[in-house]
Amino acid sequence: MTTEGDKLVRPGYMSGMLLISLLLVLWLTGCSRNTRHELLTFFFDGVPPLDAGKNSSVTVDSSAGMVSLAADTASQAVPVWFFHPSKKEGQKECATCHDQRQSFRLFSDNESLCISCHEQGQQSDGAHSPAEDGDCTACHDPHGTRNRYLLDATGLELCGQCHDAEDIRPPEAKSVHQPLADGTCQSCHDPHDSANENLLLATPEELCSQCHKAGEFYPEQAVSVHSPVEDGECMECHSAHTAANEKLLVAMPGALCFQCHDEEEFEPEEAEAIHSPVEDGECLECHGAHAGRQESLIKGPPAQTCFSCHDQEEIQPADETVTLHSPVEDDDCVACHDPHNSQHEYLLTEKQPALCFTCHDEDLLEDDTHADQAQETCSSCHNPHFSAQEYLMRQ
Repeated sequence: MTTEGDKLVRPGYMSGMLLISLLLVLWLTGCSRNTRHELLTFFFDGVPPLDAGKNSSVTVDSSAGMVSLAADTASQAVPVWFFHPSKKEGQKECATCHDQRQSFRLFSDNESLCISCHEQGQQSDGAHSPAEDGDCTACHDPHGTRNRYLLDATGLELCGQCHDAEDIRPPEAKSVHQPLADGTCQSCHDPHDSANENLLLATPEELCSQCHKAGEFYPEQAVSVHSPVEDGECMECHSAHTAANEKLLVAMPGALCFQCHDEEEFEPEEAEAIHSPVEDGECLECHGAHAGRQESLIKGPPAQTCFSCHDQEEIQPADETVTLHSPVEDDDCVACHDPHNSQHEYLLTEKQPALCFTCHDEDLLEDDTHADQAQETCSSCHNPHFSAQEYLMRQ
């Protein structure tokens, strides 16, 4: 046994002895089909699957490096075997990568050899670590596999060999991003390199909009747009892979909103009354998460938003014989009520009679009235919403 440079050169008789030994083993095993296949796959890479022989026809697309093994019956699955095509018109040539002078060693290391044909993983500084390290065979089989692109496996089965699968998709997750559920990590990530963080195929805003259409979040009639949506910061509210909450939210709606909005402003300790959606953390009962048809992301006309919970007939009856208080008639509930909290009952923005005098003339209050003596309030005699009597009198 001699060496030439750094390459191992075996005398010809060594190769002959190896071949004779292999033939002898095959003869001793009785040439069993299964045994032959096991021996061949033990000694050689790229041996086609055993079930290839069960198919009645074989279709070869050499340019794509694909062998399609047609099934015997329509009910059978059609297996596909992908092989590594070479430079010579797609024909499989071992000498493309291997030195055929007995040693069959690679002409060079993996990285140099692969990039002599392939360019992936060389375009930017943001390379996937296997590509950066020149370890192409960490993901690809150099000879053949059942998976496209000669991948050792697909989806999370492949990525999970290095990345913690339970960390990416914990079993207790309540919502899972569809590409992850489908095992198509490459829908969002480039497997080789990217100019974007986390090997994303595009910026988060551009990437999300490839599946989630802008019209869903920027309807033409939208008056206000949530700043994270407007800024393309989807990850401010949503997780990219999984979440313990619905819709991939990184937290429950109330807690999530207060990561940016001041909780004390909406739910102060000294408040006499807090609107139940605020108290229950149900901000989305009134506000759109992405955009709103009104200012402040309100889902619809303010009164209609209010009437989605409050009984409209009790506040704004359709009976033409009654007179409506002008704010009620104008659908302007927030003229008197604060939508979040108040230091006064019924979420009133001011205490009576100060509230009433924001619209009505204070001279209406005479010395001999009950309200002037602080014995009653305006609503003791007047209905604040509607009345069948003149001046909104209760009776």
